[in-house]
Amino acid sequence: MGNHLTKFIVCLLLGGFPFRTFSQGREMQIAVILPFCSEMSNAELTKKRLGLVQKSSVEYYQGILMAMDSLKKIGFKAKVKVYDTNKDSLTTVHFFGLPEMKEMDLIVGPLFKEGIEMAAGRCKEMQVYHISPTISMNKPMRSPYLIKPNPEPSAYAISLAKYLKQTNADTARINLISDGKKIDKAFTPVFKQWIDSLCGPNVFTKTTLSKDLNLQDISQSLRGNILVMPINDDAVVNRLMKTLREPKFPVSVVGFESWLHFKTNDYDRWEKYKVHILSSFYVNFGQQHNFRFSYRKKYKTEPTELVYKGFDQLFYFGKLMLDNSSSWPEYIETGSETMHNSFMFEQDVQTENWVNKSVRILKFENYILSKVK
Repeated sequence: MGNHLTKFIVCLLLGGFPFRTFSQGREMQIAVILPFCSEMSNAELTKKRLGLVQKSSVEYYQGILMAMDSLKKIGFKAKVKVYDTNKDSLTTVHFFGLPEMKEMDLIVGPLFKEGIEMAAGRCKEMQVYHISPTISMNKPMRSPYLIKPNPEPSAYAISLAKYLKQTNADTARINLISDGKKIDKAFTPVFKQWIDSLCGPNVFTKTTLSKDLNLQDISQSLRGNILVMPINDDAVVNRLMKTLREPKFPVSVVGFESWLHFKTNDYDRWEKYKVHILSSFYVNFGQQHNFRFSYRKKYKTEPTELVYKGFDQLFYFGKLMLDNSSSWPEYIETGSETMHNSFMFEQDVQTENWVNKSVRILKFENYILSKVK
């Protein structure tokens, strides 16, 4: 606690740390601003393709309600106010302009990228902490009040580089297949920088994706190959996987969480080539039996990814408020295991945002995914 306190005092004196005074043990105020689309008919939801938006909002909010039930049992007092944006930008702007928002201890939402940049700017003006529930903003907003529980591509890159250093990168060749698209542009420069730093400049090679690229040529000649593919295209990934042939030496393929939703995966090849997946979401269902049972009992269905995220995010910050209500923002970077990931928040130097740096590394083995990091 001494390091937290020293950091807090220094930042406060320099004017760089946002701080509001909280009364110990008081009822906290939380706003949930999501596109429930409750005022729309089924016909409108179908016509405007907002059914999935509504479903996502409901699932995330159900996770919040489960978290609040758990927090109340350990003494947390909070008033949660819900605002339905109907996925309308003007309505979102209106809610963030309400005077009552200045009194909130935490604001959650909007759910998607629409409105997040505006919300971050408004929360910075009000000095109110704000969670981006599911995504990071495309255009970073400089604000110490914005909290991003979902790791950014740079965190994926750093986690993989550290993992490879700990395992076999010193004796392997790492070849990255670059398609020049969004995830590649965000991931690859950071990954190369960290691999060069940790393992030396002669370990990493980048190959540019082309229509006739054949991974057999890469995998046959090098000892201990690791093929990293920051590519989110189902057809491209599976075409490349089909060009792999039994190599002279072991090959491991590293992909991303979007691969789990591809429709044409060849899981025999995943098994043969030791596919590893970088992901911000992994739940050991055997260990979370009680949560699943409680959720099924209450909502008559299985919890989804958004349910887990809603629960974990609200429980984490609710627990911080309960334990440190007089100055809970000081403890945002306190690490914690959650059901779907870990929360390891760090304040980004450039944007001042609080960003989760934790990424799961999963291995496909014996036809199941298990966590290796």
